[in-house]
Amino acid sequence: MNEIRPVGSALPPRRDSLVQAADVSPGGIDVVQARKRLDVLTSPYQVPRSQDRMLEYFERDQVPAHVRMTLASALNGDLVHQQLLFIAMVDTWPKLQKNINEIARLVSIAPWKVHAFARRGEKPKAGAEKLAKEVENLMWTMKPDVTRRENGFEGTIKALAMGYYFGHSVSEIRWQRQKDGSLKPRATKPLMARYFGYPSGWATDSDQEDRLMLDREGGLG
Repeated sequence: MNEIRPVGSALPPRRDSLVQAADVSPGGIDVVQARKRLDVLTSPYQVPRSQDRMLEYFERDQVPAHVRMTLASALNGDLVHQQLLFIAMVDTWPKLQKNINEIARLVSIAPWKVHAFARRGEKPKAGAEKLAKEVENLMWTMKPDVTRRENGFEGTIKALAMGYYFGHSVSEIRWQRQKDGSLKPRATKPLMARYFGYPSGWATDSDQEDRLMLDREGGLG
């Protein structure tokens, strides 16, 4: 059985600044473990499969009974066929496709600016201003590989806006290691629904929270 984890577990731990290179001095961080951790972050786990494209084709024609089964499985936590249904709707309904794309495009090109953190009534500190500039620079210097359907910042915003109509939108951040050992977001790529979903069945354990979870194996069902 595949291990299901919260979607947020795919992200690196929160940092107040850029991730620094491992401390190689005596008593510092284990260099081998630090490098393994960076390798995990810089290695994408979404592997494209031909079956994803085949499923999109096979799910184009759905009778009402199939739609009902699709939505019922989505209520039970399996979002794969729900995503395929919505993809088929957009691909076969030109007007819907045009309208959704236009809205998502306008959202993606809206003015975006990173504001330095400051408590209410106070001015941002110098460190906050510097960090805001670094974050804004990271946003606009992403270098996606469009041949692999990767997105830059505007493409990421557009993909998330599409999630308003698709019901869900999860994008994987593709990290790139810099010469100084720090990491920067190089691109993002929307995840297929087989990589995420909700806990299946009715939760009987009070600790089993009904939330969107990550399946790193990308299995179906």
